[in-house]
Amino acid sequence: MLQALTPAGLLLATAAVVTVCFAASLFAASPTVGVSALAAGQAWQVVTRGQVPVLDAGISLYPLDILAVCAALAAAISLVRRPVKAHLGHAALAVLALLVSVSLLTGMEAYGFQPAGNEARVYFLHVLAVVSYIATVGRGASLERTMLVTWIVLACVYSVTAVYWWSRLGIGSNSDYAVIDGSRVNARPIDAASAFVVAEAAVMLLCRPRRGPGGRTMIVFLLLVVVLLQHRTVWIAALVMLSGWLVLRPGPPERKVLGVGAALLAAVTMGLAALLFENDGLTRHLASSATNEDTWQWRVDSWRLLVDKLSGFHDWLFGQPFGSGFARFLYTGVVDVQPHNYYLHLVLRVGVVGLCAALVLVITMLRRTDRRTPEGLTLWLATAGIACFCLTYALPFEQSLLIGLLLRQPAASRGAPRGRRHRTAEDHHAHRIHRADLTCSAEGPSRL
Repeated sequence: MLQALTPAGLLLATAAVVTVCFAASLFAASPTVGVSALAAGQAWQVVTRGQVPVLDAGISLYPLDILAVCAALAAAISLVRRPVKAHLGHAALAVLALLVSVSLLTGMEAYGFQPAGNEARVYFLHVLAVVSYIATVGRGASLERTMLVTWIVLACVYSVTAVYWWSRLGIGSNSDYAVIDGSRVNARPIDAASAFVVAEAAVMLLCRPRRGPGGRTMIVFLLLVVVLLQHRTVWIAALVMLSGWLVLRPGPPERKVLGVGAALLAAVTMGLAALLFENDGLTRHLASSATNEDTWQWRVDSWRLLVDKLSGFHDWLFGQPFGSGFARFLYTGVVDVQPHNYYLHLVLRVGVVGLCAALVLVITMLRRTDRRTPEGLTLWLATAGIACFCLTYALPFEQSLLIGLLLRQPAASRGAPRGRRHRTAEDHHAHRIHRADLTCSAEGPSRL
């Protein structure tokens, strides 16, 4: 229940509403400001290892809550100013938003406002608000470069944070903990979602046609940070994105085959090194984290128990309402934590219908995205990485920005690709033959 507002509290609430409305107007007027503010809010949470409530009047509101509200209001303002030309991707997003709203309202009625709201706001309400904002704001403007710069800045901030904590705690893994100011904390400097952003930034730089020595150095540094962070899901997602880049990048087929072979050789070498030197240094930490009870086997058993909570046709179609929790009896006690699988999370809260709506949204937009351009290739690879990452984690806040960017893509041309495409040797040869044919046809038939 909200506490009764005093005159001072009422004045503070009025000032907060005015501030939010002003920020929403600024978000709607300048997509760059909105994207920067959303990214900065998430970066602040990572750097400070948590969030501090900005308002606590019976309900704790955090910076990302305020930013998500501003993004949602800015999306509404943008739609009023310039209605969007709807397509299947927008319809899928609307269905997903409707299912989340019904589940949230049902949960509020059954379990109370706070339990349902707390469970829904981070991985559903925030995601929908940010995706809607990016998909609708400033539709005539291009956000690809803004997103690239934002990702590089985030990756640098997260990498510097990792280096700082490594200098204090050493390079640890998920099975290691340290005591800071009397509190037991994870020895990993940043979480898996932030490490995934670092990996995506490296792939984004790879997709640029002109990288230069500084760009190549940055790519190597970011990938080294990803390796040292020891998040195995991020490793898999990074390998998928890198393999996709080797296959889809412009160039002759022989070069692509050699690149894929080199990637497979590197993966096999890393695996053999982990097996042969499992008692040394980093590989020892990785082996201990792989046998930790709250990793793979723990999650598989947990997923099976959570699926058993769905009873009846209605639960499978539309899920259980927010606030119902994730309690299950696992091993020797009752645990109540999230499923560590966003696909299962969707099924539990919005059912198979909601999961299908999310998949239709992504697949439809990928079909509209031209992967022959650097920006389109980046979105294809990032989507593949997100698909792998969500197998063991919830959808991170930053990835909502990329999904919104995917949703605003125009239909991919079926003919010549948009923008300048790098010609391969075959393209140059065909171009010379075409020019020769045109010259012959202009001079008329040759004489014998």
